[in-house]
Amino acid sequence: PLTTLRHLWSIFKLSRSFRPDLVYIDRSNIVAGALLTHFFGVPVVLRIMGIYPSMWHTVSGKSLTDRLMRWAYRAPFTLVICTQDGSGGEFWLPKALRSGVSFHMLLNGRPEPQKAAAMDRRLAKLPKDRIITLFVGRFETIKGCSEFAEAILTLHARGRSDIHAIMIGTGQLYDSVRSRAYAAGAEAMFTFIDRLPHEQITQVHQRADIYVSLNRLGQLSNANLEAMSAGACMVIPQSQPNRGIDVATEEWLDQDSAVRIPWDNQIETLANTIGSLAENPIRRDKLGSNIKATALARIQSWDQRVTQELELISEHIGRPL
Repeated sequence: PLTTLRHLWSIFKLSRSFRPDLVYIDRSNIVAGALLTHFFGVPVVLRIMGIYPSMWHTVSGKSLTDRLMRWAYRAPFTLVICTQDGSGGEFWLPKALRSGVSFHMLLNGRPEPQKAAAMDRRLAKLPKDRIITLFVGRFETIKGCSEFAEAILTLHARGRSDIHAIMIGTGQLYDSVRSRAYAAGAEAMFTFIDRLPHEQITQVHQRADIYVSLNRLGQLSNANLEAMSAGACMVIPQSQPNRGIDVATEEWLDQDSAVRIPWDNQIETLANTIGSLAENPIRRDKLGSNIKATALARIQSWDQRVTQELELISEHIGRPL
């Protein structure tokens, strides 16, 4: 609380000193933004980077924190911009915001082609006679890292020696997932990379045959947009309409662009899906080419994406930035 109060005081002092034409805040400073626009009439743009489960609780929660946050979200913001990452912002925002506040859902950008970097030694050692299956993301429960590893271990138990998994990321479950693979005697079936320079992610996608994302909060994350733009043969879960998750993903990514698996019996289904795709290079190529065409048509470059946001803000404040 003391840290929050210090932040609030600092923001108010800056606002009084500079008298800004516009304040641009993210979710971590929403109380300050709400106070500025409620009591001082400062135009405030709220930027939300996707919807987390706790934000749904705020809409109807009874705690003092929930009530404060609910009041803050219902401030008379000039504009609200939310990342379209598949987490259901288009369903949450009408419930959380004040009636009449304008909001826009914007997909993030796709990376520009990068100059080839020297290949990481761990990538150079990947077996060339295996179907490479890729997971990129934090080793946390919401990312589905354990389910991915268990699907690979299921294939290992079936005697599949034609598949190799790369898991890239860090997080609380990194050691336990790796230990599980080693304990099962499947260490030769995995390559674990805790950190990799971003410019080498393109090389990973070029090397991988199958890309799997089991993100429980949505499939339009930056990592997935990058995979789509690279033409990945992509496996993702089905949408969760009851939570608004990936409804947008379903709308623009058709069945010929990605393989969708159910949430029930996910490990077994994922193992079967990877095994089937490993045996069908024509289908992998078709899925990859389709998703790349969709990505190039639907995902802006980052320069275009930033320009779009600046133009939206300019339009709502009635002057150029």
